[in-house]
Amino acid sequence: MMGLFFSNIQIRRTENEPDFAQIAAVLTEGRDTSAVDSEEEADIMLSVFTMSDSPWITVCSDLIDGDFEELGAKARRLSETLQTQTLALACLDSDYCINENHSLGEWFKKSLLA
Repeated sequence: MMGLFFSNIQIRRTENEPDFAQIAAVLTEGRDTSAVDSEEEADIMLSVFTMSDSPWITVCSDLIDGDFEELGAKARRLSETLQTQTLALACLDSDYCINENHSLGEWFKKSLLA
């Protein structure tokens, strides 16, 4: 059985709810974001998930998959830009979980669980 790999960023909701455009702007900084005619032509995948009863917004993107330095940097940048807490999460082959907790842009906690 193959292991599980994933990474995402969790954004703590505040009274100033961020919109997709704000999140996308941070994640795509320095990238070509020109419109394409179909999703098959797209170079960047970005998904933002919300639930009305959850205090967190989940952000997934191929821009942060497997690049843990970039994952942490984007979580810190989102925290600074949106003025809220973020969590950078990654699961590596179901064996390791990396968690970085960012509070208003400051590296707050880092743990590696095996």
